[in-house]
Amino acid sequence: RDMKLSEQLFADKFISLNELEDDKLAKIEADADLETAQLAKEVFEAYTNPKENKKFTSEVDQAIEELDRTIAEGNRKIKLSDSELLSKTRRLQIRQDRLAELEKQLRATVIKAPQVGMVVYASSVGAGRQRDSPIAQGTQIHFNQTILLLPDMSQMVAALKVHEAMIPQVEQAQETVIYIDALPDRPIIGTISQVGVMAQDGGWWNRDIRQYKVKVDLPVDKDTTLKPSMRCLGQINVGQIRTALAVPVQAIHSEGKQQFCYVRAGSHVRRQPVTIGRASETLVEILSGLDQGKQVLLREPRPGEVVQ
Repeated sequence: RDMKLSEQLFADKFISLNELEDDKLAKIEADADLETAQLAKEVFEAYTNPKENKKFTSEVDQAIEELDRTIAEGNRKIKLSDSELLSKTRRLQIRQDRLAELEKQLRATVIKAPQVGMVVYASSVGAGRQRDSPIAQGTQIHFNQTILLLPDMSQMVAALKVHEAMIPQVEQAQETVIYIDALPDRPIIGTISQVGVMAQDGGWWNRDIRQYKVKVDLPVDKDTTLKPSMRCLGQINVGQIRTALAVPVQAIHSEGKQQFCYVRAGSHVRRQPVTIGRASETLVEILSGLDQGKQVLLREPRPGEVVQ
């Protein structure tokens, strides 16, 4: 109740003194509670509210920053994922292209023979890079490397090597007798088809020797005894002399441009100048200076054996 109203009611004898005292005590308590509430309000407005506002504002700012960081991290992960996807897509395309190329090469490894015949390893005839052993699984192949040969067995060719000193006597179409090591009792008559234009050395075992390669066509034969890369010896007929005076090559000696031989003169020998013609590996043609039937010395004369 209002304090003034309580005092008026007490004056009019409507309420007792005790009731008036109770109202006064209630007023004092209410005033105290009001003062406490006002003080609490002042503290809240001056300290608590600004502190809490600052705290909540800071929490909101932190939440916004965390949200921004989360969004940025998400965008970064999305970009990284897109980059990895693009990279893996490119690698996949490269591998697919590589697979297609390998499949194409695999299809190209099927070699079809153009004709029926014998297959010969290139290493067997010295035509490959690896001369010691034939091609095998896992061996690296080079561009234009010869791997296999399929020779035409109906037309065989003998490859001979002729010393450069004898090559001027060798011409195409000359008759040649071929002796094969595996068939010693079966000589084959062939014809020279090609004479090399460049000399070749004798290889690492003899660099000083110079030889020309000569190809000899053998007759067309259905006999299968001849095989590629067989070893052979060739005898080239460069010419024939029906009647000639000849002596062994050991009997001819040279001094400057003069050729001579030693003939019997009793118990001694004398030097006889001669004019020589064509020669083979064993005999030399005598054009003049020596008569038929004369004995010639096949060795170097001993000291005091030669007479003037």
